[in-house]
Amino acid sequence: MIAFGMDVAVPAPGYAEHFALVRQINTEAGHIPQDSLDAWQETGPLHVRREFAQHLQQITESGLLHLVSPFPGVTMPSDAEIADIVTSGVHVFLHG
Repeated sequence: MIAFGMDVAVPAPGYAEHFALVRQINTEAGHIPQDSLDAWQETGPLHVRREFAQHLQQITESGLLHLVSPFPGVTMPSDAEIADIVTSGVHVFLHG
């Protein structure tokens, strides 16, 4: 389960080009027209976050999950922090 959690939490090697593009867009954001950035955000990252948040909300409303905030931060955790989070989540799942 920990290996599965790590696979979900860490971008797959097959998507390296996608995440390189995202990093480039973030780096060049000051040079890209705002309406283009807004359109990209709406059709990509924000769309995915809204869908994911909606699913988390449904699970929370059903009583299967207690969630304070679906997106607690804006910075990416380190690999060690991801491993700790995934391991803790698996522990809670197995012992909850």
